[in-house]
Amino acid sequence: MSNKFVAKLKSWSQLSFDELRDLFSWSPDSHAIPADRQSLVIACAKDPSGQNAFFATGEKVLLVEQFICGPQLKTGAERMACGDAASAVLMNEAQKLGAERMLVVIPADNPPAPGEYFLRVVDAKVSKPATTSQVRFDGVRAHKSLQN
Repeated sequence: MSNKFVAKLKSWSQLSFDELRDLFSWSPDSHAIPADRQSLVIACAKDPSGQNAFFATGEKVLLVEQFICGPQLKTGAERMACGDAASAVLMNEAQKLGAERMLVVIPADNPPAPGEYFLRVVDAKVSKPATTSQVRFDGVRAHKSLQN
């Protein structure tokens, strides 16, 4: 089989009937596909003959990695009040970004939290696109890749 797969990013409304059928029937747990999230995007890859070959779902999420308390916060109530204030600001930012959820990393030594579940992840860094301020010059000549 050729390596000439073509992938497109689509929203729910852009999926064909065949894509919807294959997405849900191929999933080992079709109930885990968050069909109620309007912000969900679906990467659809087709093989060289144009047949559906692969699907990946994704969405905008705000990842909260750490809550760090200052030493002046002596009681659990003080730490909770500060955390609630920070959470409100983060929730506001998530809304501005168009995210429908925040994922909060719970430290290993914390007791279980309500709504907590186990999630396996791979930390895939997103590279930043080059901007004009990132263009490098060698003396007065532009880098070879930037010359006509």
